[in-house]
Amino acid sequence: MSVTQGRLKATVMDADQIRRSLSRIAHEIVERNRGTEDIVLVGIVAKGDHIAVRLAAKLLELEGVPVAVGSLDISQHRDDRHLREPAHRATSEVPRSTARSSYLSMT
Repeated sequence: MSVTQGRLKATVMDADQIRRSLSRIAHEIVERNRGTEDIVLVGIVAKGDHIAVRLAAKLLELEGVPVAVGSLDISQHRDDRHLREPAHRATSEVPRSTARSSYLSMT
């Protein structure tokens, strides 16, 4: 456990567990979609966008084909906005799709 800003935090997954989980997720995506063609990963800005980038790198390693990655800023749609300090607003960048594209969201 660590203390951050006066709050006690538990470590849910260490770096190796995260790496293994991303690998399992990548294999599952490949299996369920029969490859990575027409896959678009969209991560929610703050943490999900970083996960989407890491997952896209793993999919590239597995399949040898780049996967489109985007990000989505939901900060203006939160119901707790009044409780948070105003933050730098990120921009949403969602790649163009084809009619057959499958979008996977990382939160």
